[in-house]
Amino acid sequence: MNQEAKAFRREVHRRVGRRGRGVRYPDDLRDQATSYLTRARARGESLPSVATELDLPAETLRRWTNGAKKPQDESEAAFQEIRIVEETKPEPSGELVVTGPAGITVRGLDLDGVVVLMQKLA
Repeated sequence: MNQEAKAFRREVHRRVGRRGRGVRYPDDLRDQATSYLTRARARGESLPSVATELDLPAETLRRWTNGAKKPQDESEAAFQEIRIVEETKPEPSGELVVTGPAGITVRGLDLDGVVVLMQKLA
């Protein structure tokens, strides 16, 4: 186990004591846990594995992380301008494409080829 995670667990035990529903963690411990999660996720670790390492419920850590994403100032919270542009459609190539339910794609068939393919698959 990471030394930082061990130190976090000791600090939680010292400052919070009992765990369970209704226990309020100090903001600095929440910040420490979410910061640790961010660094661990960058290394490819999953939220559940980090929660286990920190001895926190995964749902609690997830909520803290989502709650930590507050805008820094008003400009970040404001609406952003968007533009709607007309969709451009590609020129038809005359090539038919058949995609099956399992994702298999057959390209380059003409109409007669599609008919033969469908007959063989039926």
